[in-house]
Amino acid sequence: MRSRHNSIYLFDKSSVRKNIIWLISDKILKLLFGTLINILVARFLGPEVFGILSYGLAIYILMSTFGQFGSKDYLIQKLTLEPDKINKNLITIAVLMILTSIIAFIITLFYIVYLSNLPFINKLTITIILSAVLTQFLMIGSFLNEARLNSSKNVRINFIIMVLFGLIKLIAIYLGFGILGFSTIYLMENIFTMLLYFLSVKLRYDIRWILENFDRKVFFTTIAECWPLCFSALSVVAYMKIDQIMIGELLSSRDLGVYSAAVKISEFFYIFGAAIVASVFPRLIQKSQTDPQKQQHELLSLSKILTLIAIIFTAFVFMFSDFIVHVTFGKEFDDAANSLKVHMFACVFVYQGAIGSRWYLLNGLGNLLLIRSVSALCLNVILNYLLLEKYGIVVAAYTTLASYILSSLLFDAVDRRTRSLFFLKLNGFNIIETITRLRSYLSAIF
Repeated sequence: MRSRHNSIYLFDKSSVRKNIIWLISDKILKLLFGTLINILVARFLGPEVFGILSYGLAIYILMSTFGQFGSKDYLIQKLTLEPDKINKNLITIAVLMILTSIIAFIITLFYIVYLSNLPFINKLTITIILSAVLTQFLMIGSFLNEARLNSSKNVRINFIIMVLFGLIKLIAIYLGFGILGFSTIYLMENIFTMLLYFLSVKLRYDIRWILENFDRKVFFTTIAECWPLCFSALSVVAYMKIDQIMIGELLSSRDLGVYSAAVKISEFFYIFGAAIVASVFPRLIQKSQTDPQKQQHELLSLSKILTLIAIIFTAFVFMFSDFIVHVTFGKEFDDAANSLKVHMFACVFVYQGAIGSRWYLLNGLGNLLLIRSVSALCLNVILNYLLLEKYGIVVAAYTTLASYILSSLLFDAVDRRTRSLFFLKLNGFNIIETITRLRSYLSAIF
């Protein structure tokens, strides 16, 4: 609901709980159906062809991040604090995203076509998947739903798309489609998802209305505020995906396919923490304006709960990684088990990083967030460059883990402005206290 005294949306714990339930339901549906379809596609294509497809998807994710220009959390913050300026903020930032998406597409296309030494079929596959970058501006519908804690709309959309394109992929497997056919399917899946996000908020989209709501001042203010967030988000995605891109460049497509299987399993567990943080974030924005002390208590509770969840997930996957990989992806992908064991240890730091990124944004430390992310990216690239060809794909998992430890924990200890966050995260590792006071911490958040 909205405060009578100002224009800030006020979210109660009931709204947060419902939103988290919707987001977690989305992840469970993806586990039961979406992940199953991806596994069947990987089994059908085999490690080598699946590696080529994964390479294209990694580049798409990297460039779509640039296309959004770091505006997601910034826009959610603006929509939460200024609900009376929704149209102006949405349209202006959408125009910015159109421009950045076009720039991202042209630069990447030029590199793929003229500078890379990839086979023609790989170049064509990447170009097809990459084309979805041009529709990133439609994501504003999803951002608005998140700002309103109305993730049920996003979940319904994801479910519709997941079922529809899951069936299309099954038909493609039955008909024996090649890599170009599957690339086109992934392209259409991304486009239709973003189109439905946009239509779900029932905005007008005639030219006159867009021109009326476009605000030049908001446009340049957003650029000034978001460019550090953009390059920070780009760096985060880069050090999440650079391992796959470097494996594709330095090793073989088969190695990339095997490693991508490990990544898909571990990233499924990563998104649970992201879903919880995304749901709590609008209320943290509110608390930063009304009750900073309570916000700090909720951050500590969130850190403790997420650390406990991550440790449970990591222990489970570590013990059963061989079985999980063999049953899901098949014998051809068995080598992914060792990489999966290492990759899952990053889960704790992924969750802590999700909290930290929001904390930086709430405290106006976007520039520092950029330095943090670039430092982790540089570490990842250097270690992969020095060790990947010699020791194989398991090195990529170790470098990813090292990057997350640096960016999500150690970096916070360096600057006095973030040292309180460092100790807050360390406190989250006190598992005994978390278990003994679990109900208290859960009630603080939910």
